[in-house]
Amino acid sequence: RKCHDLLMGNTDTCTDCPAVTSFQTATSAQDIVTFPDGTIKQCKSIPMINDEGRVERVLKIDTDISARQKAEDALIKQQTQLEDLVGRRTSELEKEILQKKETEEALRRQQKVISANNRIARVFLTSRGNLLWDNVLKAVLDVFKCRSGLLGYTDNQGRFIFPTLNPHTWPNFKSIDERHSVSIEDLNGPVKKNFDDKKIYVENGPVELFIFDASLENAAMAPLL
Repeated sequence: RKCHDLLMGNTDTCTDCPAVTSFQTATSAQDIVTFPDGTIKQCKSIPMINDEGRVERVLKIDTDISARQKAEDALIKQQTQLEDLVGRRTSELEKEILQKKETEEALRRQQKVISANNRIARVFLTSRGNLLWDNVLKAVLDVFKCRSGLLGYTDNQGRFIFPTLNPHTWPNFKSIDERHSVSIEDLNGPVKKNFDDKKIYVENGPVELFIFDASLENAAMAPLL
């Protein structure tokens, strides 16, 4: 009986059999083969060449590497699991870092609002007449490190009043001769969102200002509560 029948239970020659390869090529060959009983062996074949240079027979050596192969497979599995774990943890850390940055940024913005409120409180205690709103706006722009701005507030009739714009903002508008007001119900866009949610919003694109024939390239809207 031939080895493919005796050891593997095959009626035909095994595919990629090292012994067949050695017979055909007159070179050594090897392969790792799993036998029907689950044994894993490293099969090597060495051609025995006669004086005429022809392969007369092949020496075949089978080494049981079951334990080593299982250990290698287990190591590969562990490495894969570890890589997956590291990948998941890295993703979690990146999310945690992003959340921390967002929280810190929200805190910084809130601190600026608190600082602006404190500055405004001092302005109301120390300013009178037409200078009041100019000084309030100046305090807000100083806290938020802004060059341009306009100030609005709600009156007791439920209207949104814009009493002042700083000099850098004025050239953007066509109508600046008097105070402007709008009904709160008519607020729209980012200004309404800022008013309703009582949160700071930053718009990087053009911001249309509903009561002026103008828009700003970018703007930050901060409620002073």
